[in-house]
Amino acid sequence: MTQVKQINTYVKQIEAANDAINSIVCGDFNDTPTAPSISYLLSSQDLTYFDSYHVVHPNASGFTIPSNNPNAKIDYVFYTHQNELIPASSETVMDGMIVNNLYRSDHLGVMTQFVFSPNATTELESREFKILDGFTNPYLSNSPIEFELYSPSQVNVNLYNSAGQKLKLLLSKRMGAGRHQVSFDATHLAGQFLFVKIEISGRVETVRLVTLP
Repeated sequence: MTQVKQINTYVKQIEAANDAINSIVCGDFNDTPTAPSISYLLSSQDLTYFDSYHVVHPNASGFTIPSNNPNAKIDYVFYTHQNELIPASSETVMDGMIVNNLYRSDHLGVMTQFVFSPNATTELESREFKILDGFTNPYLSNSPIEFELYSPSQVNVNLYNSAGQKLKLLLSKRMGAGRHQVSFDATHLAGQFLFVKIEISGRVETVRLVTLP
């Protein structure tokens, strides 16, 4: 637990010193997902980490050890700030058996491919509204994308595909100050990169999403 807290402190310092948008922390943590150290990272109040494999495969075990017959998970690829990094894929990997059930490592590796999706805004731009962290990505059908209005405004939300084609008008109405959300049915949009464009008071923010095959 001490080492995990030190990692968390170090990551926060690095992000602050470099105005970093995201961090990726990966390796052999020698603890299972239910251990206090991993629970600490996944529920930290000041900087929350996301397990990339679990985000892509929410119902899979992701076992990584021992490599010849995995029955426990102690290897992770964590990332911070879920609205900027999208894990497009994540798999446990091994080059293969060398000979007689011997492997190059007693662990399976975890390989995650990320898509970078910056949603950073300047302080001036953020006065009208902001998109809140916490939406699922890869996107799960009908899960909410939340945003906060600082004053009553006309809100227009449209869904586009990766070719820039408008797929659907998700929302168009005047809304009061406070938190709001929008969602859509993605069951017919499997394996795609999508863009949700939120336009408020003449300013447009884009949420980049990926759906699983």
